[in-house]
Formats: sequence, structure tokens, C-alpha cells
Amino acid sequence: TLRAEKALNRELDKLHELEASISEHKERHDKNLGVLNQAHKLKEATAAMSQVETGRRQLADEESELLALTRRISDLRSAAEAHSAASSDIDAAQEEERGAIASDRATIETELAAAIARRMKSSKGVPAPLLFKYDRVWGRRRSTAIFPLGLGFSCGNCDTGMALQRRPAMASGTMISTCEGCGVLLYQPKPPQQPVES
Repeated sequence: TLRAEKALNRELDKLHELEASISEHKERHDKNLGVLNQAHKLKEATAAMSQVETGRRQLADEESELLALTRRISDLRSAAEAHSAASSDIDAAQEEERGAIASDRATIETELAAAIARRMKSSKGVPAPLLFKYDRVWGRRRSTAIFPLGLGFSCGNCDTGMALQRRPAMASGTMISTCEGCGVLLYQPKPPQQPVES
């Protein structure tokens, strides 16, 4: 649209210059006709006639150029109007999309705020270094980041066995360690409580 408007303005400037030139040449042509009509000698009449013919040809060329320029301006105006209409249609379509995006963003922000609140509540009391480690594993996997130890102190995710020197600390159930195979966090689940005999 901007390009079409610039082209239209350039052609309008040319039109104004050409109209001023034609007006000036018409005045000069009228003066030459006056000189021709008042000429009494052959030499004066011949010179005046030559100027009249030159002026007539110049006016004819400029009027032809004016006609072509007028047509170009008409085409450019039509193109500018078409571009403007298309731009308005695009703006209207994008307005609907922007509204939908704004609605989706508001929903996501609400869900995110709720998720952050849940996380803060559930992570209350968790040491910051452990929380940082959890976030790093989650960011890499984008799935479950912590698993219980399997039978024989094996990883609950990849079944890699834990090093012997780390097993006693894990057996206490108070430590969270990292799997040497897949990198997830591991914890020792509490043994199921035995029913009390009556």
C-alpha cells in the first residue's frame, strides 16, 4: 500500500509540473498566433508561422503525455484502493486472531499461576539444592524426574544397579541420589506397613 501511494504521489507531482508547462506553452502559442496575424511582411509571417508550428507540436506532445499520465494515475489510484481494501481485510482477520491469541494467553497465564502455586506448596520444605537438581533433570527429560529404587537397589527407570558404597545411605530412606545410568533422581520407598494383629 505504501509503495502504491508513493508511486501515485510521484505521478501526481509530474502531472502538476506538466499542467503548468502546458499552460505556459499555450500562452506563448497564443502570443505567436497574435504576431502571425499582425505580420505584414513575408519574412515576418514566415518566422511567426515557424514559431506557431513549433509551439503546436510541443503542445501536442505535452497533451499526449498528459493523457498517458492521467491514465497511469487512474491505474495507480485503483491499485492503491485495492491494496488499501486488502490491507483492511488483513487487519480485520488479524484482529480476530489477535483476540483469540490474547484469550489463549490469558488462559495459559492463569494455568501457569495455578501450577506455580501448586509447586510452591508441594516443594515447601525441600532444600534448594535438591529442588535445583530436580529442575535440571526435568528440564532435560521433560517427563518424570524422580523414581523409587527397584529391587536390589536398581534404578526404577533404567534398572541400572546403584554403587555398593551408596546403598547404606539410601537404605535409610532419608537420601535422594542420582542414577549413574540415566541421571534421574532416586529415593528409597518406605516399606509397606504391616497390619496390626488383634
